[in-house]
Amino acid sequence: MEFTTDIFSLDKPSLVKFNLAGTRLPNNHDLYFRSKQREIVEQYSAARIFLRETETDDWEHWFNPVEDNVTDKAFKLIFRSHFYETALFYYNAIV
Repeated sequence: MEFTTDIFSLDKPSLVKFNLAGTRLPNNHDLYFRSKQREIVEQYSAARIFLRETETDDWEHWFNPVEDNVTDKAFKLIFRSHFYETALFYYNAIV
């Protein structure tokens, strides 16, 4: 799955400059968001990893291949549904 945005743009900037004229001290909401920013980025990146795994062609790292095509397809669909559900959970936790 291709994503149009860069996940690293969500992280805190590496270089920050402040113009001290007109600034104020951060309030409790500002501090809370900053403290949760890393957790939010981690959950978002995990959701993207699970979404990327839904389109994988390499299933051998998830389960051993079986000879029966119906069973093999069922395993792939079950794992794919778990990936979608987990990604949705992580996205909903962020929102």
